[in-house]
Amino acid sequence: MDSQQAAAQALREAGVGEVLTMSGEDDAHARGKITDRFRAQSNLVLVSTDTAAEGLNLHERCHHLIHLELPFNPNRLEQRNGRIDRYGQDKTPIVRYFYLRGTFEERILMRLIAKYERQRARLTFVPNTLGMTADDAGSARLLRGLMDEDARLFQDEEAHFALADADRDDAADPAIRDLLEEIDRSLKSFEQATRLHSWLGDAGLGAEPALAADASAALSSGSRAGAVDLARFVADAVLIDGGNLYGDVAGDLFELGLPPAWLHGLDDLPGYDPEARRLRLTGRLDVTRDARERPVGYLGRSHPIVRRGLDRVRNLSFGGGNAAPQDIRASAVAADVAEPALLYTFLGRVASGAGREFERVLAVRVGRDGEPAFYAEAGDWLPLADPARAVRTAGLWERHFAGWAPAAAERARTTASQGFAVRAEAFAAQFRRSLEAELAAMDRWLAGRADEIAPQGGPTPAAAQPGLFERPATAAGSDGSSRPAWADIADPAERLAAFASDRGQHPARRSEADGVLRLHRQRLQALEARLALGKPEIVPLGVLMLAPEEAHRGA
Repeated sequence: MDSQQAAAQALREAGVGEVLTMSGEDDAHARGKITDRFRAQSNLVLVSTDTAAEGLNLHERCHHLIHLELPFNPNRLEQRNGRIDRYGQDKTPIVRYFYLRGTFEERILMRLIAKYERQRARLTFVPNTLGMTADDAGSARLLRGLMDEDARLFQDEEAHFALADADRDDAADPAIRDLLEEIDRSLKSFEQATRLHSWLGDAGLGAEPALAADASAALSSGSRAGAVDLARFVADAVLIDGGNLYGDVAGDLFELGLPPAWLHGLDDLPGYDPEARRLRLTGRLDVTRDARERPVGYLGRSHPIVRRGLDRVRNLSFGGGNAAPQDIRASAVAADVAEPALLYTFLGRVASGAGREFERVLAVRVGRDGEPAFYAEAGDWLPLADPARAVRTAGLWERHFAGWAPAAAERARTTASQGFAVRAEAFAAQFRRSLEAELAAMDRWLAGRADEIAPQGGPTPAAAQPGLFERPATAAGSDGSSRPAWADIADPAERLAAFASDRGQHPARRSEADGVLRLHRQRLQALEARLALGKPEIVPLGVLMLAPEEAHRGA
């Protein structure tokens, strides 16, 4: 905060414009007011501590960021940069930072660049957080010593850093060694997460390269599927569910008045007004604000409101929700059958606490007499529904089906339920085995991370600044040494929780322990929700009247 106040004062004296400040001493309400003003007005300068390092969207009017004091931890750098380099930014973000040339800062910076380059070569997608590569820094002139730099702070001596030898530990200062170890831990945890645990990608911690390839393939496949008028689809879904449309969906932007069932989870979306329950949308990438300078959301296929529209329309179409279900569709074809028959189609589904898990379109062919025929695969019955053989339905039901169809419908539903139950049971068994294996893998991951951060019974990590923080009670180890009580906790989750509350440990390590617990808890809740499978359901979709060709011609 001393640096913050000095910088703010210098900027005010330089007359660069109005300067705002924000720090941990400001409560949540004050920080919210400062942030809202910075996002709503132009020509403001915000000088903030790491209070603004994460969780704030500052990109709407800002694309310049200057790190006055460079945090060498890659994760912290990315968190800071992410305040302006994020979805909705319509300018190229420009990020700058200061460092003292000819001091240990430059030497550590070269080490960090080398470590980044090594990770980039191995993983191929590590972001260039520092904006500099080994080629840019190859001829940097650095000082040899670190202990006596006060006496020759700005002398430019001949000492070159070997970027290929980034792991050589020639730093004599324990504080610098701690910093380098923190950098290594950050990069190591990133590599482990990206290579071994693709599910961490859901939490924004990177993903395997194969998943990026899958995403590209899915995008290409979606493009080939044909153009879809997303704006019209979403607007129709909202109107069906009792919402409102303001403006023209074919224009540059429009607004949706959302029904109550659509409101959850939209607070952070660009263009959403929670008080008015309206969502401002556009189909143009170059439109980010309306005439009143309010943010506007881009309506692409990945927009959450599209998924909500799909879920809602499916629910209505398949007879769910409070609205009256739609009538199932009926049609007719002239088929190669000896007697009139009906082909009933059903949606078989299994849902969990997290949503749909298994769905199949099933069909049952049933006649006046005889056993119903069950079709588990669409390819087995689709030839019967040949559009080229369609016939007019007028009077057909009364002539051939009305007398026996009600009993046939019940037989068809029973047959579909029995046939789907076998497949649902097989799916559920495999599904549970898969999720239980993932739960076991998660427990192993948690145990491994706990051993890295807070090893049980092992050497106690050194405090960040001994004497600065108050230590909790310690327990005597088997060798007579004194160590924190958490070191003897066997359960990984409990040990990490105790470590995170130990104020004698390095704040970054405590934060890392807390983050691991949070991720584990979130993923555990998601898996438990998916494991809560409901009973198989059968929902009628439609019925196809199969009329004998001879009888139809005779009619």
